[in-house]
Order: sequence, then structure tokens, then C-alpha cells
Amino acid sequence: SHESLIRQWGRLKGWVENEAEKVELYQRLVKAAQRQKDDQGELWHGTDLALGLDWQRDTKPDAIWAKRYPIDKENKFELAQDFLQASETEEIAQREAEQARQKETLARVRRQFMYAFVGLLIAAALAGWGFIERQRAEKQTAIATEAAEQAKWEKDRAENSEVVRTLELFNADTTHAS
Repeated sequence: SHESLIRQWGRLKGWVENEAEKVELYQRLVKAAQRQKDDQGELWHGTDLALGLDWQRDTKPDAIWAKRYPIDKENKFELAQDFLQASETEEIAQREAEQARQKETLARVRRQFMYAFVGLLIAAALAGWGFIERQRAEKQTAIATEAAEQAKWEKDRAENSEVVRTLELFNADTTHAS
């Protein structure tokens, strides 16, 4: 009658299946802890660790709960808990080390960006200065060319004045002589 009741009672069946899953994970945890203790395995990480921590949070196991199951005949509960704690501690340390590496990489990239940006600003400033100097040189060239043309014009004018004066003197001499 008990078996019939259990088969017909869906809620009890769900509880039994849930407890069986918890025990199965506990067995995996104990075996992994023992292998790691014997230097034949390593701490859990990733998905295994997440499952183990979820199991611990949901089950809230204690030594009394563990003693109900044959796997804990040798009081492996503390070993399993220590293993899970060590796995979590190492996972956190690895995560922090990875974050530190990422921060260092980000800092290095930021420094490189700043150096490139400063270099770009210097290049832009030099290009601007070069442009201004080129404009100034062109202006000075234009002034010098204009001054040279003015000087040539004045020289030509002076020469022409001299020729005109000579012609005037010549004309005056020829008109006086006649």
C-alpha cells in the first residue's frame, strides 16, 4: 500500500526525485574531493563549481543530512565542504587575477591611445604652424617681389628721367646753336 501511495502521489515522487538529484551531486562532490585530496584530481571550476554552489545553497546540507546516505559512512561531509569552499576561493582568485589583467590591458591601451592622441595633437600643431609659416613666407615673397618691381620701376623711371634730361639738354643746345 505504501508503494501504491508513493506511485500515485506526484508531489512525493517529485520530492524523491529532487532528493535523489541532491544525493547524486553530493556523491560527485565527495568523489571529486577525495580525488583532489589524493592528488588525482583538481578543484572544481566553471559549470561544476556553479552546480556545486547551487546545490549547497538550495540543499543547505549539514553533517546529519549527509549521514543518511551510504557515501558518507566515512564522514566525508567536511572534506566535501572544504573542497567546495577551496574551489570557490580559487575560482574567485582566478576571476580577480583575470580582472586585474584586463584592467592592466585596458590601462595600457588607454596609455597608448593617449600617446597617439598627444602625437596627433603635436602633428596637427606642427602642420598648423607650417601652414602659417608658409603663408607668411608667401606674403614676404609677394612683398619682396613688389618691392623689386617698384625698385625696377623707379630705376627705369630714373633712367628715363636721365634720358629725358639729356634729350632736353641736347634739344636746348641744338636750339641755342641754331
